[in-house]
This record gives sequence, structure tokens and C-alpha cells, in this order.
Amino acid sequence: MKKKSKEYSFIVFFDLDGTMWTHLDVSAMKPPFRLVGEGMIMDSKGEKLRLYPEMVELVKYVKELGGLTSTLSWNYQSHALSALETLGINGLFDYHAIRPTPDKYSYMREVLEKIEEECGRRIPPGCIVYIDDREIHLEEILENIGEIVFIRADKCRNNIEKCRESIKAIADKCRGIRD
Repeated sequence: MKKKSKEYSFIVFFDLDGTMWTHLDVSAMKPPFRLVGEGMIMDSKGEKLRLYPEMVELVKYVKELGGLTSTLSWNYQSHALSALETLGINGLFDYHAIRPTPDKYSYMREVLEKIEEECGRRIPPGCIVYIDDREIHLEEILENIGEIVFIRADKCRNNIEKCRESIKAIADKCRGIRD
């Protein structure tokens, strides 16, 4: 997806397991998936995965504010994309950064480089948001990517309005930044 530089000012990376949905390892599930209720899928073994509706709302809100969205998940890409597709939310993301390796900073960097290549400008420091249920990748991301804003997923789920306010403040700050 190619966007003009003035159409975006920030990006939000969303973890999947434990962040976008209740399941902690979609790679351990066995596709094919089927929809068994609103925001809920089941794999071929009968194991269920349920979306967190607040997180879906947050992805949509980022899009409303003109931000870019990307997954950032340590999973088998085929499993995660199949789950996203079956749940009907795959199209909410501009980019997908899903790999079966723990070095999330490297595939975050790939997305940022792709944006710079496609759009002719980079996402400025402080305009990269990373939402995850755990902080285990944070130190490496900060060391290798630089200044980002980290938000714990449970804080968004427990107080969606406060999370929306934080994202809006970042969007407002980043709108005026051009490199």
C-alpha cells in the first residue's frame, strides 16, 4: 500500500498473541480456522481464539486519525494471517510483520524501511508506537530502532479511552513533524 507522505504521521505496531486476541500462541493452533461467533474462531482441534474488541476498536481509531498500522508478531505468518483473515480484520492493517523468530526489532525495521521506500520519508522518532502484552522485546527494539512509544495492551483493554487519548496525543504531535 502506497501512501503520500502528508497522509500519515505515525505508525502503531500491534502484537497479536495476548494483545489482539486471547490466545497466547496462534502458531500452536491447527488451521484451517472457522468463525464460530462474533470475533471468535476455532481451529481443526477445537481450540478457540477470541478477539479483544477494544483492540480492534483501537486499530480502527488509529486509521481514523490517519496513522499507519502494522502487525508485529512472533508467529508462523501463515497461521496468523489465516486467523486475521477468518476474523475479518486482516484489511485493518497496512503492513504485516510476522515471523517465527523472536527478533521483533528486525521485522519492525523492515516495515519502517518499506514505508520510507514507498512513501519517500521515514517515520520520525517518537512517532512509532508499539503495543504488546509483554515487555520482553522492548529493550532490543529501543536499542535497534531508537525512540518509540510503548503501550501495554492490558492498559488499553482496561481503559480504552485513556489509550485513545494517548494515541491521539501522539498523532497530534507527529502531524507537524517532517524530516
